[in-house]
Amino acid sequence: AKTLLKALGELPDPSVALLLLRHCAAFCKLVYSCRVTPHSCHTTALNEFDASVQECFESFLCTGFSANEWSLATLSTSHCGAGLRASARHSAAAFLASTCSCYDLCRKLDPDHTVDLNNTTSSESLALADFNASVCPDDRLTPTADSEKFKQRELSKQIDNKILQDLKQAVSSDDKHAAHFELTSAPHTGSWLHATPSPNLGNYSEPLLFRLSVQRRLRAPILPEDTICHFCNGVLDKFGDHCLVCPNG
Repeated sequence: AKTLLKALGELPDPSVALLLLRHCAAFCKLVYSCRVTPHSCHTTALNEFDASVQECFESFLCTGFSANEWSLATLSTSHCGAGLRASARHSAAAFLASTCSCYDLCRKLDPDHTVDLNNTTSSESLALADFNASVCPDDRLTPTADSEKFKQRELSKQIDNKILQDLKQAVSSDDKHAAHFELTSAPHTGSWLHATPSPNLGNYSEPLLFRLSVQRRLRAPILPEDTICHFCNGVLDKFGDHCLVCPNG
């Protein structure tokens, strides 16, 4: 996996690299492992894999990201992110969903098969505890919850909701940052990240423009610090917001 991620990080076109990373080399590579292996058994490996995904992402974008910016990148595109789901963060939900969804089938193979969510030392109970620790109080599940609630898509969505809520809370005093979250969470604002980068289809962005677009989506600075705009003498902020509204250029 690391060999593949290193090669992806060296691609000169970041729009192609991101599409391949998200659909062929990131979380999708470990979904099966996460669903069939107790999450506590491979936490170290999952964290190492996620670190390699981040390194790949930063490599083809030619920049580094802070912890909060990377957390935002791991959210789905409908949650302001880049769709690079973190394997370690979602492994408990994946194992929990798989264990509950295949319980009846396992019983047909082995009548003695059990899933004990009340036993605090069982793999399933540990996964439930870790899941509950990573979601909002209203989304926490009990051992007696309806099995329909143990769906991986819904569980992962609830984890993303908590991460986004925490990120919003961290910048609640910054009106511009708060507004950015509202704008990027509007429907379809992340659709461009899923477009096939084809010049013939009108979906292609030049590498530099694509890199800047991703940085702006993740609210990562594109300049070292705020400076003066030489066109209008206004404040040229480090996030590039002024560039879109400068009255003189």
